[in-house]
Amino acid sequence: MTATPIAADAGARRATTGLAVRQIRLGALLLLAVAAGAPAMVAGTYERVTSDPAALAGLGALAGNAAIRTIFGEPIALDEAGGFTVWRLGTVLGAILAVWAVVATTRVTRGEEDHGRWDVLLAGRLPLRQVLFRHLMVIASVPVVAGAAIMVVLLVFGGSDSAGAVVHGAGVALLGLFAAALAALTAQIFSARTAATGTAIAILGAGLLARMAADGVPALGRLRWLSPFGLLEISSAYDRNRVSPLLVLAAATALLYVAVAVVCGRRDVGGGLLPAAAGRRPPPRAARHGGGFRGPPAARAAGRLVRRDRCLLPGHRG
Repeated sequence: MTATPIAADAGARRATTGLAVRQIRLGALLLLAVAAGAPAMVAGTYERVTSDPAALAGLGALAGNAAIRTIFGEPIALDEAGGFTVWRLGTVLGAILAVWAVVATTRVTRGEEDHGRWDVLLAGRLPLRQVLFRHLMVIASVPVVAGAAIMVVLLVFGGSDSAGAVVHGAGVALLGLFAAALAALTAQIFSARTAATGTAIAILGAGLLARMAADGVPALGRLRWLSPFGLLEISSAYDRNRVSPLLVLAAATALLYVAVAVVCGRRDVGGGLLPAAAGRRPPPRAARHGGGFRGPPAARAAGRLVRRDRCLLPGHRG
């Protein structure tokens, strides 16, 4: 019996989503383990540090060091385990999550498209934009779960200020979503994965440097509003618990996803909005023809499902 178009479309969407999950699941699980484990370990040391007068004096001296402040951010709310944990790990975990989001996004979108592994998927019922956003939806779930894990750990070990745990968990999640959206946009602009990844990392690096400059030079404090890392810091978890910086970060993230959808509709499959550099060799496209597809088994299975009720590209002899 032939599948109905609605059932075939649903099967194609499930297969595409399942492919994206298989491609990132190992790295995502490792990232989530770090996101949950590191705050628990740091918060667990707080009582030992504060109960030792010598260690407490050393912490005060460390927090007053200008170089340490530039790296870790402004030390606030160190009288609570949650504030201490946010100061020690906020920037570090945010940077780790952002870099993972960039690398994972460009790998499963621009990287797979560069090598022709999306040709079979796109020969089926789903257009390019739907395939892209199916992958982005899976990637976006990882920062959300990571932020939730951090929030739960801080609620358990961070003290009595539950608002601080919620603000910081939401801020870390938004930072990861921002990085994924930025990488998705550069993957639509550039036709090579290396250029897309490098540009996204460079922009995030500039944002981190802006936050560090703002912490090191009080006159440059407004630079924090131009940096996702700065917005996370001035949310002031466990102190003022400000929501407005997170709203700015959420708005910037939403605008990036809108830009991804617009740019995706204005480029060709396998290419970017900007033409490839002159003299650059075209990327390998193992799936330029259906019979030459050399993708991983999961991708081949997904491709077979999405093309089940539709022929491959014209000229293909299946």
